[in-house]
Amino acid sequence: MQTLLLSLLISAIASFAYVAGLKYPRFILMRNEVAYVFALLLFTYLYIRWLISRLAPRIRGHNLKSLDLNHHLRFSPPEFIDRGFSDLKKYEQYWKMKHKIFSYCATQGYRPYMEDRMHYMYDPNNNLSIFGIFDGHGGMGVSKFLESNFAKSIRERLLRYGTRRKLSVEGMLDLRDPIEEMFVTEVHRLDDTLSRTDPNCTSLTGSTMIAAIMEDNRYLSVINVGDSRAVACDLQNRVVSLSKDHKPDDVSFGGLSSFTYKEN
Repeated sequence: MQTLLLSLLISAIASFAYVAGLKYPRFILMRNEVAYVFALLLFTYLYIRWLISRLAPRIRGHNLKSLDLNHHLRFSPPEFIDRGFSDLKKYEQYWKMKHKIFSYCATQGYRPYMEDRMHYMYDPNNNLSIFGIFDGHGGMGVSKFLESNFAKSIRERLLRYGTRRKLSVEGMLDLRDPIEEMFVTEVHRLDDTLSRTDPNCTSLTGSTMIAAIMEDNRYLSVINVGDSRAVACDLQNRVVSLSKDHKPDDVSFGGLSSFTYKEN
């Protein structure tokens, strides 16, 4: 678009110079009116360029309409989707599922049983999508609990206290992010609930968690606990990292800068 505008500007200047200076090129080019015309054309070009850069996010948003979840489901009635690992079909040593708006595949590896879990929830009435991957460590106890409770708890809390769109309209997202605080509170609540319900399970097993929450096809939140990873791909096929791995030696995440191991 900017190249086209620049070409039109150069063509207009060349045409004006040719017509105006056909008989008296030196006299015409020295007049003040010529400078005014050049300044007007330059201002017009810069203004249109600024306007395009300002409207670029809206233009890209319009181009993303075909990727909207509701766009893929427009020929079928809205359906509340609540799928977990138990809904996947097993093919020898791996599980997979392919839906209109998401896909999933997992392998067991060399472990005697599958420790990882996944969950996807789509609420068409509230335009809310929740993806979750839970990488079990030492067993399936914690990951299975998260599969059954995480998405349901996040959805209930969002509907109770408000989504980003509702809070943005009310002007509550200007100084702080209550949605982020809400997610942190809910994750801690789930952790406390599991610890009280089955302390033996949490003492021997654990799980990472990576979750993506899409509100109104506009607001994306990523919740990360552990070293699972979330990445996105834009329209130019560029990979964008959406999370940072939690490592035990990363002080910024509450870890320790050094470790001491003791063997009994």
